[in-house]
Amino acid sequence: MRFKNLTTFLAIAAVAVCLLRATQVFAISIDDFNGSQFTIANSSSPYDSNAGNFSETIGGARTVEVFHTGGPSNITAYTSGGVYSHSQNASTTGISILTWDGDTNVTSINHTGLGGIDLLEDGGTKFIFKAAFDYANNGPIEIILRVYENINRWSFKAITLNAASSDLTIEIPFTDLLKGDVAVAPANLNQVGAIQLYIIGSTAASDLELRSFRTDGECAAVYPGTGGKAYDACGVCGGDGESCKDCKGIHFGTAKVDRCGVCDGDGQSCLQCTTQDIRMTQFLLDGVAKEQERVIANAIKRLRKTKINRKTSIALAKIAVRANQLQVRNWIISWTIPSFPTTCANANFCATTSHANYLDEYRQHSSELRDMALEVAKMLRSRKLTHNSTVKAAQKWHQESLKLSYQVPLTTTVCT
Repeated sequence: MRFKNLTTFLAIAAVAVCLLRATQVFAISIDDFNGSQFTIANSSSPYDSNAGNFSETIGGARTVEVFHTGGPSNITAYTSGGVYSHSQNASTTGISILTWDGDTNVTSINHTGLGGIDLLEDGGTKFIFKAAFDYANNGPIEIILRVYENINRWSFKAITLNAASSDLTIEIPFTDLLKGDVAVAPANLNQVGAIQLYIIGSTAASDLELRSFRTDGECAAVYPGTGGKAYDACGVCGGDGESCKDCKGIHFGTAKVDRCGVCDGDGQSCLQCTTQDIRMTQFLLDGVAKEQERVIANAIKRLRKTKINRKTSIALAKIAVRANQLQVRNWIISWTIPSFPTTCANANFCATTSHANYLDEYRQHSSELRDMALEVAKMLRSRKLTHNSTVKAAQKWHQESLKLSYQVPLTTTVCT
């Protein structure tokens, strides 16, 4: 590209491009002109074209065409390094055309090839070009933008550049687009099927560079594919539609991966828990305590039928009261322990409650009840009364209480 005072111009342009790329934020990107394409035409070969697929291009494809319209030398049109260059050599005029229609067929335009892209989706109100123009021979250059909904519905806007600039911003409000002269109706910008840009260099040696072609909506730069949208299904600008999916792949779904790594699980599958039903054991523990009290009560009843002094009577009364207290406490302990204790092999997510203190207390009370029964049995023997059955019963129910208490799990695991 040939500008007057070329060295100075290129330095200014380079700074301008850097600042532009660091600070500008646009929405739907038509093209950032990355990817290499080259076309050249002259009097011997007045037409050339090149088409290719490029990810940073609306619809994923771009076609470049160049026409030689006059003069002895070449006109070139090419993309390279984020720049589209339309360059006419001395005494040469020509036209270049950029087409975005979602395919690489250079023989004709596919007026619905973009599949109905919505340029209004993110609040865009205008097209914005970043450009540089040399104004060679003090001659203007014309740019014509065409936007198609289909072959019958299209709009256009023609602008003329009349001054040199190394950092030119060209804006075309959507409202400035006019109905095409042979169109049935203007294009709906929420149903865009194709876009074309004509650069007409009627003045010899005209050179124009384009560095970006975008809209002004609220998203960061996105490049919709054929039929694509600025927003994905999650409402994310330029997203891939994945950010709001739950683990079942449902957009905005509520399913989550549980602590066991299972999608929509209950968080229990990896805990390896087992639950026991100990209600019968609890019933027997309660019953043994009552039997221990009954052994003492029966022995006291036999003693009271004999001739006893007041001291002995008071002692027997205290034993009876204490036996009842111990029996009631062991009854409470029996049913304080959960009837369905759970044990989990993987307790990382669980809290463990120990029953050891309750069970130790129960056994201690059982020992005390046995000792009181043996004490009363001694009183029976001192009075020449049968006492062996009391001793045997005291030992029997105490051993039974111990056996049952050791059948109760020491802990219960609670997993939330």
